[in-house]
Amino acid sequence: MSRVSRPSIILLTLLIVLPLHGQSKKTPNSLSRPGASQPFFISADSARQENGDIRWDAFESSVRTRLQGQMERRKMSTAPVQESTAGGTSPCGVQIIIFDEAPGAFSKFDEVAANAPAAYRGHVVSIVPGFELTTPVSLVGIEIDKVLRPDIRFPDAGILYVIYPQADFTIGGNRFCNAGPVKDFVPSVGDKLLFFGFEPPMTSGTYRFLGVRPSHLVFSDGKGVYSSLLARAGQRPSLEELETRVISATPGSGRIR
Repeated sequence: MSRVSRPSIILLTLLIVLPLHGQSKKTPNSLSRPGASQPFFISADSARQENGDIRWDAFESSVRTRLQGQMERRKMSTAPVQESTAGGTSPCGVQIIIFDEAPGAFSKFDEVAANAPAAYRGHVVSIVPGFELTTPVSLVGIEIDKVLRPDIRFPDAGILYVIYPQADFTIGGNRFCNAGPVKDFVPSVGDKLLFFGFEPPMTSGTYRFLGVRPSHLVFSDGKGVYSSLLARAGQRPSLEELETRVISATPGSGRIR
């Protein structure tokens, strides 16, 4: 990663992973796309040796080279080193959201709600920090509580794993952090959320994943609702209000993109 003097923003594609029927609820430590020989997601624990140093052989060679280059440039930076907030120090000053050509690139919540083939309500059951290639992210486990809009191509129950672009962890004395798409928001176990699916699931080992955007996830911690689209629009509805809007939306009535 090049030197960052202020938060840099790129659009992110998230991946949501569902255990196949009858599988364990164990959180995956890595995820791979169909036909790929190397994973695109690796947990921080999988990338850490027993002595605490980074385990370079956990990364595919090109990813390893990029990550080593980012770390070297960071060491050469004149900016002060910020320790992980897990250690109780400074907040993350970097925001990285990777762009991908996933469908559903809408600018308003109601457009997402109207055009998504599948919609759900769920709650967070686990959070695992790690890397999506070289980007710090969190693998957020979500259990489906309610299907708001069914689609035969999408699951109707189970636990899903969302790659969310926010994380803050340290390996071998090196801080890896990503501030996330919503200012001052960090997902926590127990949070409720709405989720929208635009593409049928693909398989990663014994799990399924869906390519989605950050704007397709709306979190609630009981005190507020957190969504990149709602924050941008200055809206503060409750999750219940948003659920009603999803249910009452006419599928396909929004602006198609």
